[in-house]
Amino acid sequence: MRVVITGAGSVGRSIARELIENGHSVLLVDRAPDVVQRASVEGAQWLLADAAEIARARRYLLVGSLRVDVDDPEWMPPADVGEVFAAYLRAKAASERDLRARELDWTVLRPGRLTDDDPTGRVLLAEPGVVERADISRADVAALLVALLDEPRTARRTLEAVAGDTPIADAVRAVAGE
Repeated sequence: MRVVITGAGSVGRSIARELIENGHSVLLVDRAPDVVQRASVEGAQWLLADAAEIARARRYLLVGSLRVDVDDPEWMPPADVGEVFAAYLRAKAASERDLRARELDWTVLRPGRLTDDDPTGRVLLAEPGVVERADISRADVAALLVALLDEPRTARRTLEAVAGDTPIADAVRAVAGE
C-alpha cells in the first residue's frame, strides 16, 4: 500500500520505518525544509509540501493528543498545562477538526505522553473518554499506527492509546469489532 505521512518528526519517521519494514511504499510530506531529512528514513520518498492531498492520499492517520476534545465546541485546554502546551493542544484540536471535515478515510490516534522507552508491543486502545492519562513509547505509537492503517474499520474514528497489557494487533482487532 502507498502511505503518505504528513509531519516528518520523530514519530512520523518511526512510522515510516515500520511501514517500509512491512512492505509499504512511504511518502513523507513536511512543509519545513529543515525537517525533511532524506537520510533518516532509507527507502522513503520525501515531498516538501503543505498537505497530503496533493499526493492524492485516501487514507490519513493523524496523531492527536489525549487531552483534546473536539466534540465539545466549548473545549479549551486545561488550565494546568501552561501557555506553550495550551497552544500545542489548540493546534492539535484545529488539525482534528479540519481533518474530520475532509472526504478522506481518516483515523485520529490520541496517544498519552510520548516517551523514548523501548517498545512493549502492548497498549490500551479505546474510544475517547475511556483512557486515563499515562505514558506510551513513540515506537509503540508507530507500530499502532501501522496496525490501524491496515484495519479499514478504524477509518473515520478517533481512538486513544497508552501503554497497556493488550498486544497491539489484538487491541486493534477489538476496537475494529465494536
